[in-house]
Amino acid sequence: MVVKPLRGSASLGVHFCRGIEDVLAHFEDITNTPDFFGTRIPAMALQEWALGTEYIVNTVSRAGKHALTDIWEYHKVSVGVHGNAYEYARLVRTPQSLIGELLAYTRAVLTALGIEWGAAHTEIMLTAQGPRLIETAARPMGGFFPRHILQECLGYDLFAADLDAYLDESRFKSLLNAPYAPQKAALLKLFITPQEMPL
Repeated sequence: MVVKPLRGSASLGVHFCRGIEDVLAHFEDITNTPDFFGTRIPAMALQEWALGTEYIVNTVSRAGKHALTDIWEYHKVSVGVHGNAYEYARLVRTPQSLIGELLAYTRAVLTALGIEWGAAHTEIMLTAQGPRLIETAARPMGGFFPRHILQECLGYDLFAADLDAYLDESRFKSLLNAPYAPQKAALLKLFITPQEMPL
């Protein structure tokens, strides 16, 4: 199973466990170590250890209708007791069947959780048994892409799309009904080092 803080960021505190001893050891680590924001978390979540390819599905919602803004494929590598490190996130452009499956699942998750308005960031593991929810939050995606690069790739501004969900029904419906077709490729590559050092 996977153990992780009830809230967090950047995979901090995420551990893969093969037995109860691992779970208990990581519980101590999670509850005694401040999270990404400097807060101590008194409890942890347990999840299925889902194997597959991980995707990010970003949406904006208006009155319970969920429009897709962008989809990313994650790749992470194990860094031992520290969990996973991000290696890259790649903007998904094709195939449409994959996009349709991920979007349908994401819409069902958001509806089940009662998320009806604004941005949402959902992480899904696509396994041999189908999609598995890793986490979701009613917030935009974090990350390091400059806004103008995302706009150039997607053909629209993500912040404007979020505002349109609240303020402009016709523009929101245009996004909701438009085919997902990023105009350019994008990949965020992170460099992983086992120790702190000058670059």
